[in-house]
Amino acid sequence: MKRRLIVWLIIAAMAMAGSVSVFAADGEDPGTAVTAAEDGAAEAPEARQPEDDGYSPFDADEAAGLINDYLASKSIRPERIGISYCWTATGETCSVNGGTYYGGASLYKLTEMMALARMVSSGQYAQEDTVNGMTITYIEDRCLTYSDNDVGENILLWFQLQLGGMAGFRRMQAEIAGVPEDELPADYYNTLNYSADFTMGVLKELYYNQETYPRVIEFMHSANDQYVKIRLRQKYDVAHKYGGGDGTWNIAAIVYSPTPFLVSIMSYHAGGGAATLNDIIQLLADYTDTLDQRLADHRAEVERQAEEARRAEEEARRAEEERQRREAEEAARLAAEAEEKARLEAEEAARLAAEAEEKARIEALAAEEEAARIEREQKAASFRQGILTASAAIVILGVALVILRGFSKKKPGRRKAARRKAAGKRAAHRPDRTK
Repeated sequence: MKRRLIVWLIIAAMAMAGSVSVFAADGEDPGTAVTAAEDGAAEAPEARQPEDDGYSPFDADEAAGLINDYLASKSIRPERIGISYCWTATGETCSVNGGTYYGGASLYKLTEMMALARMVSSGQYAQEDTVNGMTITYIEDRCLTYSDNDVGENILLWFQLQLGGMAGFRRMQAEIAGVPEDELPADYYNTLNYSADFTMGVLKELYYNQETYPRVIEFMHSANDQYVKIRLRQKYDVAHKYGGGDGTWNIAAIVYSPTPFLVSIMSYHAGGGAATLNDIIQLLADYTDTLDQRLADHRAEVERQAEEARRAEEEARRAEEERQRREAEEAARLAAEAEEKARLEAEEAARLAAEAEEKARIEALAAEEEAARIEREQKAASFRQGILTASAAIVILGVALVILRGFSKKKPGRRKAARRKAAGKRAAHRPDRTK
């Protein structure tokens, strides 16, 4: 039993040797009463996508220019501070000296609590299960609301035992931040240093996957302002984790402006302390309001153009319907006219056919009458001719008889002489049958 205890003490000592030197003294007295997270904490809206037309009012150079102008106005040396900003409407980011690593102080507690939250979300632990004799809810409250160093260091040692030392814990942090190993500085595994860009990766994981870390965000909403008083709480709700001490002033925050934004600031003897953090966050809040207004103006313009397009389309539709209606009416009129014309032409054709038929009938009757008349006339003419001929014959015959009678009464001898003469001629011409 003693040997096992000695082994555990050696492991703990090794872990302490690699981590205690980087702890910051920014926590409250562990004896402070536990306060539950604010029930009314605002929920972060879902991350939106860029506009369908590709429009985004965000300009990284513009945002960086505002930050650099502020630093110049306060005579803050840029190498003493790193700032990263993300507009969650599109996920676009801007950073000023964001790749420089500084002492993180208590910022390690944020990824530490996110790792515990992952274990709860995966079902490995329940919210009221204990780790090193403390419930997870208690640990989250102490580390996120009060930045309790004793609890934070206790859980850090526990994680080192679970993950194979400080290097394992740091690998887990880099994985949460989404930073590839080849982008980490050489001394990364031996420190608890972070850059503003590294911390921004942590905030993005937290914001865009809130269902995995619900209690983390709840306790960040109620974070104690003893070290970093966020003036924006008067206007916007803020969920944040701070880290400070010995010239170190750091913050990782979700600011719930109409479109939430994420901001991480890492500094070392930059000057101004917490006031500088507040000024920069206020500056970025104002810039975010500007982006929101630009986006609202753009959407209003898009809607106006869409409404105009809808009206034009409606007018075109109505004009087309009116054109089709007129064409249909004209087609119906022409069809009716054509039908009427066809009817009239049919009636005219029928009338002409009837007239032609009547004319043909009349002509046929006339021809028949004419033929009958001609026939009658011919018959009458023939009859008259017959009568005339008969009359003439009778007359001639009568005349001849009269003449003959006259001759027979006055010269009877002549007839006889004539008869004899005729008989003589006939005898003269007879052949002589005696020869």
